[in-house]
Amino acid sequence: MSHKKLVYITCFAFFSVLLSSEGNSTAQVKLKENKSSEIFKKETKSPQSLSSPFYDTAGYTYYDLQAPDRLQREIAIDSLGIVHAVWIKGLDSNSSTVGPREVYYSSWSADGSRLAHEVQVSELGARGGYPSIAVLPDGRAVSVYHHINTLSGGRNDGLYASVEQTPGLGDFTGEIHLPDSVDGMGDAALWPSSAAQMVDDSAVIHVVGVEGQNASGNRDFIYTRGVQGPPDTFTFSPAQRPDSSNVISVIVVASRKSNKVAIVYSRQKSFGGPAADADIFYIESTDAGRDWVNSFGNDIRDSIVNLTKYQPGDPVRVFGDLSAVYDEEDSLHIVWVAPLYSSEYGKCYIYHWSRATGTDQVADGTYNMPDYYPNLNNPHIGVHDGTGNPCRKNFLYVTWTQFGPGTTDRSVDWIVNGELYVNVSTNKGNTWGNPINITNSQTPGCDRNCDSDVYPSLAERVNDTLHVLYVNDKSAGIIIYGDGDPVSNPVLYYKYPAFAPLSDCWSTVSPPIFVDPVVTPGGILDTSFKILLCPGPDTLRVDSIRTKGSSWLQILSLDTILVGECFVINVFKVNIRFDATGLIPSTYIDTLIIYSPHFYSYNKKIPARLVVTDCGYFKGSQVVATVGDLRVKFSNTSNLGDHNLFSGFYLTSINENFLLDGSTVLTTITADGDTIAAQDIYGNVSFKPLGAIDTQTVNLTDSLIYFAQAVQQQRPVRTGNWFKVGPIYKAMFFPDLKSPNIPWPGYWFKYQIKETWWIRVATKPRYVMWFTKIFKADPPCWWPLWPGDLLVNKIYAGSVLDWEVPSDTGIALNNWGNNDTLKFVWLQGDGPNSSKFFAATMAIVDTAVHIGNPNGFWSAKVHRNAEFYLDDPRIIYRVMSDSGFNPKDTLVDPLALTPADRHIQFGSVCFDTTSDTVNYAQALVVSDIGYDSLKKSIFAARMEMGSEFLGCDFGVRPGDVNVDWILNLSDIVMLVNYIFKGGTKPNPVCSGDVNYDGNITLPDIIFLVNYIFRGGPRPPKHLYDICCQ
Repeated sequence: MSHKKLVYITCFAFFSVLLSSEGNSTAQVKLKENKSSEIFKKETKSPQSLSSPFYDTAGYTYYDLQAPDRLQREIAIDSLGIVHAVWIKGLDSNSSTVGPREVYYSSWSADGSRLAHEVQVSELGARGGYPSIAVLPDGRAVSVYHHINTLSGGRNDGLYASVEQTPGLGDFTGEIHLPDSVDGMGDAALWPSSAAQMVDDSAVIHVVGVEGQNASGNRDFIYTRGVQGPPDTFTFSPAQRPDSSNVISVIVVASRKSNKVAIVYSRQKSFGGPAADADIFYIESTDAGRDWVNSFGNDIRDSIVNLTKYQPGDPVRVFGDLSAVYDEEDSLHIVWVAPLYSSEYGKCYIYHWSRATGTDQVADGTYNMPDYYPNLNNPHIGVHDGTGNPCRKNFLYVTWTQFGPGTTDRSVDWIVNGELYVNVSTNKGNTWGNPINITNSQTPGCDRNCDSDVYPSLAERVNDTLHVLYVNDKSAGIIIYGDGDPVSNPVLYYKYPAFAPLSDCWSTVSPPIFVDPVVTPGGILDTSFKILLCPGPDTLRVDSIRTKGSSWLQILSLDTILVGECFVINVFKVNIRFDATGLIPSTYIDTLIIYSPHFYSYNKKIPARLVVTDCGYFKGSQVVATVGDLRVKFSNTSNLGDHNLFSGFYLTSINENFLLDGSTVLTTITADGDTIAAQDIYGNVSFKPLGAIDTQTVNLTDSLIYFAQAVQQQRPVRTGNWFKVGPIYKAMFFPDLKSPNIPWPGYWFKYQIKETWWIRVATKPRYVMWFTKIFKADPPCWWPLWPGDLLVNKIYAGSVLDWEVPSDTGIALNNWGNNDTLKFVWLQGDGPNSSKFFAATMAIVDTAVHIGNPNGFWSAKVHRNAEFYLDDPRIIYRVMSDSGFNPKDTLVDPLALTPADRHIQFGSVCFDTTSDTVNYAQALVVSDIGYDSLKKSIFAARMEMGSEFLGCDFGVRPGDVNVDWILNLSDIVMLVNYIFKGGTKPNPVCSGDVNYDGNITLPDIIFLVNYIFRGGPRPPKHLYDICCQ
């Protein structure tokens, strides 16, 4: 998609494109243009940019990118009740690129009156940005920020701090250049987070930062602490290195009740691994950062706590969007965005953790949106200090920006406007209420008058008011990525009253569903879930729908584990048992019902699906293959890339990613008239894995003779070292189809799919060979057979790939074309610096087979993403069942020949249900040095498969007999062996026709010898279908 790189673009890549900015963002969602759905919002209550009992205007900014992966704390309330706020202020419409950009400050007294208004904090011309704010015990504000790419010189890149002299007046001292690097770092730290506390008789400022754009591999974190000393100065310790990560996630938070301070961050599971395959970590000091129990650089890492420990089969992971706070009882609380790992990154949760309560869900954003940005982002957590309402003391509040679930509230550029949401926990985070939309500011079709509410920062301290600072983006979108227009946006201060949950809070259940509990025949699995219930005279009951065989689901006990004090809330732990005694391998379906007689109309249902198996059971899993400078993510449901901008045909040598998401596709119309498309792309997973996924390096020592052998055996023809992914096995999976007899997993479609990928071991591999076999097979032991036959019509199989070829704008604007001779379609980066970038999907077939032939190569289509949904079953079927390559009709699609965000739908085969087995092969190819190089790689992939090629104009010159792209003695030897000793025939044939006379004879040897050894004329370049008939 043209805007997708907003979420996970790496900062070093961003620097290379735009030297005036330092961040990435999840703050806007852009829609495709041919779908809409109902809006789920109430009447508009759009805040105006003026002072009111609930709103005030902190200032304005042209710079609409306020945060990287996590949002630093930008608002705080001090011990005097003064509210302090900082933000990045773009001073003119060029501030997102080369114009001035500085840190500004505003403040309000405890009674709400304004104290300071738009005071500049950072030094003029130094291009300050990404400020974090903390307050000292005496009420003075400390703003920590970074300078980079100064406009007028005089400031080095790195971290700086300014300290207020009088609480709330904005009379900041001169800048302090903080310790911001350690040995081995490639650049000074940027993107700070800060906290402050009183230690003994002195104030202490804690600061963390993240290594800048010249980092090599993971970005190092730094930590420094400043101690106040006379005369009112701060002395900072040398920088220390706590850890590293490849996202900008690290924050620091300090307790107001003790000397505790914690560093919280996300880090991928393996060094250099995918950023999204990460866990949450924290390091805690109990003596104000003087000692971290030797955590920094400790190989044992005994005091670095991994609080998530996600396993390969877990449905969610972490990226880096997080926040933390110490509560009134001195306990650490952490919240974060958890995207679905095997799905599109738009679907996500917000989770909360504390040592006392464990992990619980704050918000559910797993609904479908027509793009992959996180539907929920920038969560900030605050704690009620008891002011104004002692019964709310220690209530936890979390604010965030939410996109959707409606899609009609979007700008004229099809970018969804954000809304601010809040949720509350009255029991220290054990359970949470129902999220509330606190802005409700719909402006559908807006153009420079949007109410897109983004980057909400919540003050840590809630004094019966939630103090929120956010940007009211008037032209939705991020300007530096080509979305929206440079307009002056109000930065609003929102004073939202603290609250308690509504009376229906009892309905909150965690987890909301049991994900396929698996038990062997005769086995037992005990587990539990939680229910939050408001008190009442009636007894809570938990039961199940008593269907045949449901004796396997047993409710063991109902335990009360927590009761509130002021606002009484009961939290129940329901212990249940899945008992497979006497059960045969199969799936068993039931539903847990949670209800109280007082609330009969408001019950809660939890699906319970038990899998009993003695033949294994597999869930979705992924691996990342790195071969030379090529990195690709694969899954056992055939997904490629999975929206990971570091693992979708990512070339580490140039730090560019070529593929966003892709999948095998099988599509047909069932006997019931349902159009289905089995796929795993954009979160629409309709393949069920039937095995694990693995990788291995293989040395092929036996070469095959025929192309057909290679396709059937799912391996290349040629010998040598290869990196093999798979094979994987899977099946079509549609539990929502009409299957009353087996509601889950649904109908068995009689076919299994086997897939294997191969990558030639090389320094710079540029293609992946992809083999697919579709064959009739019985289901696994746990998948019940359902009588009847839904497959009666033709089936089309191939791939859907959302290539994202890099372009000059940083957005995937691509040109396109096809090559029928080499059987591929391609996309090309747009712009003079990106026109050398190409990606192609290729059919590995006999070159005599032209497109539209059902025995080899059926269809190939390139479409704009705004024009066709690449995951819509009806569109996939319509496109893939239409044979041939589509020359665009510019009368129908006037944008057909303009650069656009595009994807390729590629149909390799068409077959009917009489076919027992179908085999085909594709290759995915990229080039970072031009079209000729792309064709060379495509030809090389064909040669690896023994697929004869009849044409010559692909970059291979006559005389390059062994096709190593160099004309030397080895070519002469091969030609001699062929002509005089019956050796291997040159392939392509024209590579041996050195003198271009239509024959391969002795004069060709003489011509080549004269060129190589005597400086003779260079062999002429052939044309298609002349020498190679």
